[in-house]
Amino acid sequence: MHRHRSRHRTASSCRPRTIVTAVQQTPFVMQDHAVSITVSAGIAYAHQQPAETVFKQADSALYEAKAQGRNQYRLYQSK
Repeated sequence: MHRHRSRHRTASSCRPRTIVTAVQQTPFVMQDHAVSITVSAGIAYAHQQPAETVFKQADSALYEAKAQGRNQYRLYQSK
């Protein structure tokens, strides 16, 4: 089971990078002005935890991503 879990996390950690790259490369025009959009994301996995806990973990990861600069994402890591 541990092997399956590792592959799942590796595969799913590619998705956030794909989203960040897509947003960076997609032109956004608002009222005839080009606007730059950036993405910051915090990701947490729900392992039989209440939603409130998962949201707090994702929020913690989001603040870590924002501290690293624009167009970043971080996976929640327990300390």
